[in-house]
Amino acid sequence: MKRRIKLCVMMLVISAFIFCWEGCKSGKLEGGGFYAPNSTNAAGIATAHPDYKFFICDLAFSTAYSAVDAAFTFERNNRKLLWKVSPEIKHALDKIRPAAWSTVQRYARARSAYLLSPTPAGLSTLETVLIEIQKLAASAQAALPKG
Repeated sequence: MKRRIKLCVMMLVISAFIFCWEGCKSGKLEGGGFYAPNSTNAAGIATAHPDYKFFICDLAFSTAYSAVDAAFTFERNNRKLLWKVSPEIKHALDKIRPAAWSTVQRYARARSAYLLSPTPAGLSTLETVLIEIQKLAASAQAALPKG
């Protein structure tokens, strides 16, 4: 049962990555949409290209957070069984929970600021927070039992 859930989570993350990679490997986004800047000319035509780097950062953050959340959900749904395996599983994830929450909050604030004023410095801040959630995702997955 544990192995099946972990396999499903891994397949979901891999599938999302492949889907997004194949769909976006051209390095371009269609005009308009959420990731397009709010720059239009008098005719209402977008004058700036969509922000591909912001899109990739958002996608990567969402994927990494999904891995963290999957680990938390797996532990919560199987807490009694995992406690018998090792109480350290819950303790390790309990240490990660506040850091994950703080990281999500910081990303949300940085994302809002970037949307108001898209600058390279703002994107750099988003990428820094992205690295943090990716490290937390790796730690959360490592805390779960293997096999």
